[in-house]
Amino acid sequence: MSVNIYKRPLKSGATALYLDIRHDGKRWRESLKIIIYKGDENRGEKMQLARDVRTMKEMQLLKGEIDQIPDDIKNISFQNFQESFLQKYPKKDMRIIKASVLQFLIFSKNKSLRVRDITPIMMRDFMYYLNHDAGLSGETAHNYWTRFKKLLKDAKLRGILDKMPTDEIRFENPSKNDTLKKSVLTAEELQVLANTPCGNQEVKRAFLLSCFTSLGLAEIRDLKWTDI
Repeated sequence: MSVNIYKRPLKSGATALYLDIRHDGKRWRESLKIIIYKGDENRGEKMQLARDVRTMKEMQLLKGEIDQIPDDIKNISFQNFQESFLQKYPKKDMRIIKASVLQFLIFSKNKSLRVRDITPIMMRDFMYYLNHDAGLSGETAHNYWTRFKKLLKDAKLRGILDKMPTDEIRFENPSKNDTLKKSVLTAEELQVLANTPCGNQEVKRAFLLSCFTSLGLAEIRDLKWTDI
């Protein structure tokens, strides 16, 4: 079994990075979606990210064959891990997860922080930061907290964390009672809205459709005639 970094030259002169994998008598390549341009100032960081992903892929292939997680996996930096996690995260709450990671980076102020250095005490302090010092309102702090836990759960599944550092922490939102209530348009207001000219008719129709069907924006974007 082997996992290597493969560099594929592009017509533009840049280089695309792939994983060249051999396992169980098979060979295949997986794109890392990392491109190094000519004179790229971030070449070193991109190559380090590629090496970290390669190591995690090796760990996935070796799972069940060895009991000990390689030291370079256990010592991966939080910065490299979160970049790798976000790069492959497939769900629609990506924007909220990115925002939660940004808040954690602001909170920790430690660019060399390793994932395994994240302790229950640190997460308790991070919860306090979200609630009192991050300038958030309503349910935003709690949303960031739950999304950030997804990243920690992934680290635990990969063997980087022995256990979740949030297991013994119960999130309490001091501004829960201050959550803004959603405004609901009356039938008369909807009629006024329908009669009002709009520069973007598509947006207007989508909004009215949402009002009358309770469909969200993401659902409307994916809606097809066959769904009717």
